[in-house]
Amino acid sequence: MNAFLSYSIRALTLLCLCLLPGSCRQQYNSASAQTMPTDSTTVPARFPYPEIPPVIVSPEERAAYLLRHYWEKFDFADTTLLHRPEIAEQGVVDFLDLLAMHATPETSEESLQAFCQLFAAHDDARREMPELVKKYLYEPNSPLHNEPLFASFLAIMCREPALQDDPARSRWNFLLELMGRNNPGQKASDFTYYTPAGKQNTLYNTPGKLTILFFYDPQCENCHRTLLGLKASRELADATAKGEITLLAVYTEEDEDTWRATLNELPATWLTATDRKGIQTDALYDLKAMPSLYLLDQSKKVLLKDAPFEEIFAYLGFPHM
Repeated sequence: MNAFLSYSIRALTLLCLCLLPGSCRQQYNSASAQTMPTDSTTVPARFPYPEIPPVIVSPEERAAYLLRHYWEKFDFADTTLLHRPEIAEQGVVDFLDLLAMHATPETSEESLQAFCQLFAAHDDARREMPELVKKYLYEPNSPLHNEPLFASFLAIMCREPALQDDPARSRWNFLLELMGRNNPGQKASDFTYYTPAGKQNTLYNTPGKLTILFFYDPQCENCHRTLLGLKASRELADATAKGEITLLAVYTEEDEDTWRATLNELPATWLTATDRKGIQTDALYDLKAMPSLYLLDQSKKVLLKDAPFEEIFAYLGFPHM
């Protein structure tokens, strides 16, 4: 994330707009009203946050009002504003963070719907805003990563009448469907895999009281770090050796020679396989970044989805470095 997309504005928003309606409100409104001169007009120097009526005093009500009216002063028709990251992108960052921290489900739904209705009327905004929301809620390395909130946003966009003919709508629907799979409490999608000896099997036919699915690419730096973390666990090594946990490491790319050349890096107690790109071809799992780890119970129900190995170890009660 760029340096200007810091949390300083977020902190100011939360403290002054939500928590301190008295003296802070005047100070914040003064700051947000600053302008920058241009040749023929003025543009705001900061995102144009709405003013909260002073009669609204509780932090919860102030947060709800702010979110419902958040975008009303932003001119989505102004492409200059859209391409000023310190204004438009920072506004998105603060909006999403405020939604995650302070919104009830009802307020979140209403705020996202109002947001979509406003940007949907303008071509450039219709392209820019969904990509910014995706960047911060869906990308795995984002500090605001929040797939349930992103799924809510996608569902609202897919229902928005002004976006029914948008060329990107089929992509949003596909992504929404993909995110709806393999969530905790659901049964994991079955798939076929092939061992180094060429033996074919499926996930559902793989025995194990618990299964750790490790989707990986040996040429991926993050996969290598995760691999080292998994191999360093004596508790995991003991559990896989005793058959208490099945660790199924699945190579999901198509360079089988590279996969075979690196098999000696994996412990002998693990079950190693390639899916021959079947998972990606059939979009069975959302493998937006490698590695991707799932913890499954004996019936192959998902306990943890796309979790770092540290979270899986914590769930299992394993210590880690």
